[in-house]
Amino acid sequence: MARQFSKSGTGQGNDLWPVLLLLVVVMVPTIGVLWFVSVAMHNEQLASQQRLSDAYRTHLLHVQETLDERWKGIANELQTLTGAAGEVAIVKSTAQQRFVTAVSTNLVDSVVCFGGSGEIVYPTLPDAISVEFEDARWREAVRLEYELGDLPAAQKIYQLLASEPDDALLQAFASQAEIRCLFKTGDDQAALKIANEFGDRFSTVRDNHGRLIAANVELMAIELAADRDSTSGLQQRLLQRLGVYGEGRLPASQRLFVMNRMAELIPDSVDDRILAAEELASRFVAAHPKPSRQATLQSSQLSDVWQMATPDGLLLLLLTTKTVTTQSASVAKETELPEGVQISIVPPGHTQSVDELISIRAGSQLPGWRLSMNLTDAQITNSALHQQTIYVWISVLVILFTSVVAVFLAISIRRQIHVANLKNDLVGTVSHELKTPLSSMRLLVDTLLDSSQFEPQQTREYLQLIAKENTRLSRLIENFLTFSRLEQGKHTFEFCAVEPAALIARAVEAAGERFYETGCALTIESAENLPAILGDEDGLVMALLNLLDNAYKYSSAPREISVQTKRDADTVCFSVTDNGVGMTRVAAKRIFQKFYQVDQSLVREGQGCGLGLSIVNDIVRAHGGEASVSSRPENGSTFTLRIPTATSSEASSK
Repeated sequence: MARQFSKSGTGQGNDLWPVLLLLVVVMVPTIGVLWFVSVAMHNEQLASQQRLSDAYRTHLLHVQETLDERWKGIANELQTLTGAAGEVAIVKSTAQQRFVTAVSTNLVDSVVCFGGSGEIVYPTLPDAISVEFEDARWREAVRLEYELGDLPAAQKIYQLLASEPDDALLQAFASQAEIRCLFKTGDDQAALKIANEFGDRFSTVRDNHGRLIAANVELMAIELAADRDSTSGLQQRLLQRLGVYGEGRLPASQRLFVMNRMAELIPDSVDDRILAAEELASRFVAAHPKPSRQATLQSSQLSDVWQMATPDGLLLLLLTTKTVTTQSASVAKETELPEGVQISIVPPGHTQSVDELISIRAGSQLPGWRLSMNLTDAQITNSALHQQTIYVWISVLVILFTSVVAVFLAISIRRQIHVANLKNDLVGTVSHELKTPLSSMRLLVDTLLDSSQFEPQQTREYLQLIAKENTRLSRLIENFLTFSRLEQGKHTFEFCAVEPAALIARAVEAAGERFYETGCALTIESAENLPAILGDEDGLVMALLNLLDNAYKYSSAPREISVQTKRDADTVCFSVTDNGVGMTRVAAKRIFQKFYQVDQSLVREGQGCGLGLSIVNDIVRAHGGEASVSSRPENGSTFTLRIPTATSSEASSK
């Protein structure tokens, strides 16, 4: 009677509100505790940092003072070394010499030199090259070289012009052009001979923009010579020119150009630091035609480049961010600091780091820069946070314990509510199940009593119906009593050897004549020589009878019900198969649970209360067996009971 296709559990949709209420009651104070602990931890951390800041601030102020002195000292040192003030100094030099002297100290990346009137004297921006001569022969030679491509003819004219005694500039340019034509025609030997003599012949000749023509000729020869090894003498002479700073030497624009070309043609031939300084100074002058000259470190138009003037304003020191940081960091390294702390300098615009303990201005010489102190020894902060950690863990454990208790209480309350709902449903279902046969018997009895005389045929028919309803009522009550005893553990089974055929016969006999009426076909198939089973005969008969009742109720005419008995290893299998409505795979997994009933859409008139199959399952398990079902919707069901044989039961008990 358990496979009732009605929906039970009325009111179960409302059994979640106590759980939700309990969770809210637990979560609200939990969130409050976490918030208070978080605030307390934050305040404790701030207080700890403040104590450490007060303890180390003196060291940071000392570094700030030393840093100011260091940068002032750098400016004064470069002013003295270069003799920029015109006073008694270690070196009295020109602007070029001041430049190379300052860069060679490795204190700065580059410098810009100013004159007494505030104008930039080194480096100066290059001017456009434009060479024009009035001599018609020069114009004819240029036309032959570039327009007509007649290099031999042009070379002869250039050779003639190079021997003119009156104009040294024309001679120098003509000799340079002659060398160029010889290289282009492949006469490298003749070209190199003239180039080697050019430096002595025109050593002081400059073009109209102050460039040394000899340096240009030597570079051209090195570039155009097919065999670069043959220009070794020219290379040494040109590199010597690049290394000499002072009056009468290469101007800044020419020097930078030649240095870059030599670095490309002959790697490692040029001092990279001097080249970088020349390039930086040239870029700075291009971006700052009239730069400001302040005695403190200021940002420039160039990215990551800073400027600071010497006290006399005749040198403008150029430093990259890396150089400023390195020079400043050396001050911190020279300062005696407590163990576990580190001081670093932070450029303007950089945000405060997470692990920064304290930060102050870097001093008057470095406006916008900051001195930052960080802790490198975790023990300094760990000791301060140890007590806080204990409080946090205690809070976490209390919250976890409260949450676990709350969850168990919520589950218990929900289960109690669910059980209460099931009991209410059971009371309603039982009342309905008992009311139906009682009402039928009362109606039949009243009909007989209202008759003026009893007709034998009608009376017998009514009495048979009353007996049928009485049998049904007895089964219901017996199922309820059995379920109650099984739940309370008070049901006792009397085990003895039972023949499977006898069980089938008793169950079919108890099922009644309905299985032999028109529209119902009952088939019994029993294997031969089945062994006896050890069990309680009444209990097993009740289990089989429940299966037969279900098979009858959930099959429609014409009903086809079969009972099969066979042996499977050490068990005897009792199978009841019907051609009824069947069930889904999900329902089949839960069909033996107490009070479980399938979908409302399959409700029949004769409802059950979801206990029959749970009683079957309990009885079979009490015998050491197993109950199972195989079913598909609209294709009937097969319920199978596996009961151990008497021999296997005795062997397992031993």
